[in-house]
Amino acid sequence: MREEMMVYLRMMAEMQSEARAFTTLSNILTTRHQASMSAIRNIRA
Repeated sequence: MREEMMVYLRMMAEMQSEARAFTTLSNILTTRHQASMSAIRNIRA
């Protein structure tokens, strides 16, 4: 039972880590996209 709980806790920690990595990557890509769109708008203006 204790071993199962440790496996569960490790799995939860790994899922949280993956979620943080996904969020970070998503934020980076969003910022990059916004910067690109801003540059395009400035060229058109």
